[in-house]
Formats: sequence, C-alpha cells, structure tokens
Amino acid sequence: MHDTSWDGGAVRVTWRTRDGRKGKCWDPDSSGKARKCNYDFKEKYKGQDNLITYRVEAVDGGEVWDSSGWQGVST
Repeated sequence: MHDTSWDGGAVRVTWRTRDGRKGKCWDPDSSGKARKCNYDFKEKYKGQDNLITYRVEAVDGGEVWDSSGWQGVST
C-alpha cells in the first residue's frame, strides 16, 4: 500500500473473506514510505478455496470518494 501524494487523502484496501474475516490495510499519512499489511488467510473454507474480495479506496476526511469496486481472488 502506498499513497505518494501529500494531499490530505489516503489510500486503503478493504477486504473480506469467505470464512468471515474482514479488515483494512491503509496508508493514512502519505509519508512517502509504503505500508505493508500481511494477513495469514486460510487456504480452504468448508472444502472450497477461501475467496478473498477486496476493493481499493481513495479516502479523504474518513469518507470514500472513489473505489475500484469489489474484486475477488482465491487463495
């Protein structure tokens, strides 16, 4: 995750998994350094690949003003 513009906005990824976990990874300070988020996702859930859905969001003042829409990937 890396927000390269010092403009008061932030970039984040909101995610959720088939097994019910959810979270956010974001770089709120635009400090010029990338922020790493490392999650240990289960590979299977109830005999199926554990689907992870996510969207990339542009955030300003706590409000999402643009997003990629939900995308999905299997573990």
